[in-house]
Amino acid sequence: MENNQSAVLGTKVEKLINWIGENPQDEFTRWESQMLLVKLLSFIHSPHDLRYFFHIVHSLSEVFLEFSERLESEFIDELKEKEIDIKSMEKIVNHLLTNQDEILEYFGEEIERFDEGIHGGLIHPMRRKFKYYYIYAMLMNSHESEDIEIQQEYRVLQGYVFLSHSLLVVSKSNIQSYLLNQSESGYLGRSTSSGVNASKIMRDYSLMGNNPGDLLDLSDFKSLINSMSSIGNLEPKSKRVLRSYLELGLGLRGLKLKKGGGGGGYKRLFHGWSDGFIRFGSGQSNEKQDLEDSSLTIISPFQGDEERHKEFFDLDLDPSENQGDEDLILINNKDKKAGRLFTRSQVRHVIMSNQMFRNQWTQATVYELTILMKACGEQVRDENATDLRLEVIAMVMIMLWTGSDIKSVKSKFRWLGSNERLGQDILGYKFNEDSNIGEWLISPHVPNTKRVNTKKEKSYCRVKDKHLELPDPFRIGLYIIKAFPNDRLSDTKNRLFNRKLTTYRKELNNFLSDIKHDHRLNEFKISRYLFYKIATEHEGDIADAILITGRYHPLGQTLLHYTSPDKERLKGIYLNAISDVISSIYSEGYICEAPKVVAEKIRSTHVVGSNLCPTIDAVENLVIKIQEQIKRKPNEEYNAAIIKYHNWYTLYTILFISYSTGYRAVVDPFPIDSEIDDSTGLAVVSDKDGEDYYNSRIVWVPKSVRKQIDHYMQHRDKILLSVVSRHPYLVLNQEEKSIPRLFLLEDDYRINDIRPSTLSPLLKDHLPLPINVNRRFLRTELRARGCPSEIVNAFMGHWSRGQEPWGKYSSLAVVDIIDVLKVYIEEILEELKFKPIKSRFI
Repeated sequence: MENNQSAVLGTKVEKLINWIGENPQDEFTRWESQMLLVKLLSFIHSPHDLRYFFHIVHSLSEVFLEFSERLESEFIDELKEKEIDIKSMEKIVNHLLTNQDEILEYFGEEIERFDEGIHGGLIHPMRRKFKYYYIYAMLMNSHESEDIEIQQEYRVLQGYVFLSHSLLVVSKSNIQSYLLNQSESGYLGRSTSSGVNASKIMRDYSLMGNNPGDLLDLSDFKSLINSMSSIGNLEPKSKRVLRSYLELGLGLRGLKLKKGGGGGGYKRLFHGWSDGFIRFGSGQSNEKQDLEDSSLTIISPFQGDEERHKEFFDLDLDPSENQGDEDLILINNKDKKAGRLFTRSQVRHVIMSNQMFRNQWTQATVYELTILMKACGEQVRDENATDLRLEVIAMVMIMLWTGSDIKSVKSKFRWLGSNERLGQDILGYKFNEDSNIGEWLISPHVPNTKRVNTKKEKSYCRVKDKHLELPDPFRIGLYIIKAFPNDRLSDTKNRLFNRKLTTYRKELNNFLSDIKHDHRLNEFKISRYLFYKIATEHEGDIADAILITGRYHPLGQTLLHYTSPDKERLKGIYLNAISDVISSIYSEGYICEAPKVVAEKIRSTHVVGSNLCPTIDAVENLVIKIQEQIKRKPNEEYNAAIIKYHNWYTLYTILFISYSTGYRAVVDPFPIDSEIDDSTGLAVVSDKDGEDYYNSRIVWVPKSVRKQIDHYMQHRDKILLSVVSRHPYLVLNQEEKSIPRLFLLEDDYRINDIRPSTLSPLLKDHLPLPINVNRRFLRTELRARGCPSEIVNAFMGHWSRGQEPWGKYSSLAVVDIIDVLKVYIEEILEELKFKPIKSRFI
């Protein structure tokens, strides 16, 4: 029902419109920015309170990125004629992302939060309102798979549903209706029910095991139309529902698009047992990993319900650490007779792949790299080289020295201006014309922690940047300049590589075939070279390789969750890897002026990677504040003073243990005393394990920590007298043995387990971060100080099949691990001002 005045007055939508009017996108006027924003809000039918809005913005950014790769320019122009300007809306979305922190501060960060249910679980923001906000709710979903291609196909399918809805809004409604009416009012008539059903299918298909490519052919728009036309009445309901809504919204005849001839439309082939036959819920991971002669999919279940899953994220833990060895492994073998069977003989392929040998078959050799560089140089100097060949040479150089695949280079690469605002996901190059030297700008792959960090939390943490700058000692910028005319390079808003991906792939294969030497080079060996160079040599840390190249690998999932390296360290790793490559190829006969590579060992306050890694100063201040509390004797005449003192003393002991051993404070933050060897300080830890103790690990407990544990146990003996005197059933019912070794107390001396909800009140004024940020802090600090990655992973309990420090393939000895760790751990504890303190309550 229409109102006399706008329904958005006084709402967050009005505030956002005003904000973008005061901060317009660079290419648009104030009025143009506001109109584009309002159109976008109406197309996604955003609620006027903008709940969980930036999650939608991130989704749209990825949707538009996929559109730029898959939609023909003619179709984009035709959409623009129908008042749906994809390119302009993409610029508005990127503008919002660039200014996300400022907007959140302007609004208050409640627009990013879910509501909590009765039992502490998360409630979907659109609960009970799906029939009004079905498109908005659909865009909240991301596919749970870690497979990049599945994620991309899910985004593009979301995009087609979004386009259908947008076209229906244009034809059946208008912008004024969105502004004037309550956004819950019916606005698309009979097409609403079709949209609700299609959006539900999309939300369901974000679950693990569902592949959007099974619904429709998503390679390009014409393929989509062909696959829609081949869906009959006997097809699954999900396909028929999506087809119905897409045909309704897209109005295929009205768009003058031909369905294409020949080929028989979308082919529905049976490829053996499909992962989609199993419906996976939230909290599971799906990893696709390439082997030398096949590939495998690893599906890992998370043990526990939704509330338990939420608790792990509240604790800042990666749930995948608890997957143990209960994985379901599905093999895609080239031998059709093998099917999906996983045989004992294939286990060795998984183990060998996980061990990341530097001489594995999938890695290019120094000889192959040398002849590739020579061939590229010859082509650049050849006056008869075609424009396409020069573009491919530039593409090869970018792939080789950034570790990006050909698809990422085509879709993401930008020649950047000096003052250009950077997008959320970018692979760019900044060139200095005076020095003829440039640098790479890369968006690192970051873990999804499924939580929004507040401004207060960030103030205690290292400054996280969205992009990583890397030097270009080989001056690849000159290859790019050679390949493109000045007017193309000056147009920094558009992509340089604007031909079809198939065209580039075909020319790349032709170029490799023209090399007059024996070699095994291909697209994948070129693009993976840098990643494997970093992951298998020098530092040998998969997390570093992922962050430097922006290229994901399944073995890095948990490592990324606990890694926030400073940018200068990553720059040094990159330069060391490049330096070694330069030395090798010059020795092999690549004659040219050798670039000088110098890696400076300095630490930066700016990091990339995972969120919420506390600074050294923040942790040190916390330690000092707690020490001030526990050095004063409590007034034993007041129960509140005793309980308060006990809780502070318990927290100090927990932190002392966790920042020295990396133990996960889930409930009881350490094993019983008998599991610590007094003479060596060694202890067996099983804080993330199944019944087979696959992830058990040996840690070294520093002498100062053992002393603090002794102090705490003496304190515990005395405080238990007060507890038992008030709650004698603990003794009468023989429940004393079930009392945790470390515990907190409520006001009536009742024992309280150590959980996020019980520790938060103690930490909120000094370090308001999840209790287990210690694990991210330790991994980050140990690596920053030079501790080898294999030692750190053994210490943290991070390994996969074939990487076990206690396994038959391991060359690590426990004594060696401890000897190396001692130096770093004691240095960290000393810097954080940790020391054993006797209880003043005794």
